[in-house]
Amino acid sequence: MKKRGFPEDALGEVVERYGLHYALSGEMAWRLIFPICEEDGRLAGWTGRDIREGAWLRYKTTEALPNRVLYNSHLAVRSEGYILVIVEGPVDAIKVDFFGRELGVSAVATLGTALPKERRAILALLAARFDRVALLFDEGTLSEVLSLGPEISETAGLDVELWRPGVKDPGEMPAAQLREFLT
Repeated sequence: MKKRGFPEDALGEVVERYGLHYALSGEMAWRLIFPICEEDGRLAGWTGRDIREGAWLRYKTTEALPNRVLYNSHLAVRSEGYILVIVEGPVDAIKVDFFGRELGVSAVATLGTALPKERRAILALLAARFDRVALLFDEGTLSEVLSLGPEISETAGLDVELWRPGVKDPGEMPAAQLREFLT
C-alpha cells in the first residue's frame, strides 16, 4: 500500500477501515486480501491481489462470489458522502474512498469490467443515494463500461459523469494529485 501512495502513518487506519489481510500460505499466498461484503456488512467473499512483481495472475477471487456485490458498497451505503465514484478495482476504491472522504466522496469497485446485470442493478440503486455519480476507470478499460453511465442515469435519475484524470490508473495517483482532482 505504501507503493500506492498511502502514508506510513495511515496504513493502520487503512487496514482497519477496509478489513485488509495478507495471506502467507495456501492458494492466496503472497496476496493482499480485500474482503467483499454485502451492503449489510456480511462477508460475501474476497479477492486477493498478488504483490509480487510480474505475477501472471494479479487478482484471484473466491469462486462463489455473488453477482450482486460491489467492493466497498457496505461503507459507501453508510457514508455521509454526496459523490459516488465508481472504479474498477479494490485498490482504486480504497485510494479514492480514503483520500476523498473529507471531500464527501465515497468509492466502490465493480471488480473488473465484466458487469453482470445484478451488479449493474446494485450500482444504480446505490447511485440513487448520492447527489453526483462519476465513473473513473483505468485507461484502456473505459470502452468496455461506457454503457454503464447511461444505464445508471436512467435508473437512478442522475447524470453520470465520466472522469479522466490523465493517468493510467486511479490507484496509482499520488495522494495530493488525487485530492486536487476530487475537489
